[in-house]
Amino acid sequence: MSQPSLPPVSVPTLTEVVEWAPAVPPPPLDAVPTLHDEVPVLCDAAWLVERTTPTPTQPQAFTPVDEAQLTQRILEQIEQQLDTLFSERLSPLMLAVLDRAVEELAAHARNELASTLPGIVSQAVSQELSQRQDRGAAMSSD
Repeated sequence: MSQPSLPPVSVPTLTEVVEWAPAVPPPPLDAVPTLHDEVPVLCDAAWLVERTTPTPTQPQAFTPVDEAQLTQRILEQIEQQLDTLFSERLSPLMLAVLDRAVEELAAHARNELASTLPGIVSQAVSQELSQRQDRGAAMSSD
């Protein structure tokens, strides 16, 4: 059986929070050419590129993160995932393995008992016969 892997020595921390610019809303329906309009040439469609290109935003100020809280939250999430894994996947597998182990243990115990029982019975019968002979000899000598 393989040995369990050790947890990481250090947990990476989030050092920068990046927020994306909000999506640019689509142009109004009256601004979009229809089938009846002429097909715009490349320079006429430049407005579309300008409107759909997101404008860069200033980076947000660094927000400090409590490493202990972050670690605790991640550990709780991992524990929930492991619980789900155990209950959904590992439990049925373990039940099958344990059932097989119990069956093999019972079969082994049966075989051991079957092989030792005749010897135990034979010894008990010999002792009983010997005691009866001793009692019979003691009664006849009286």
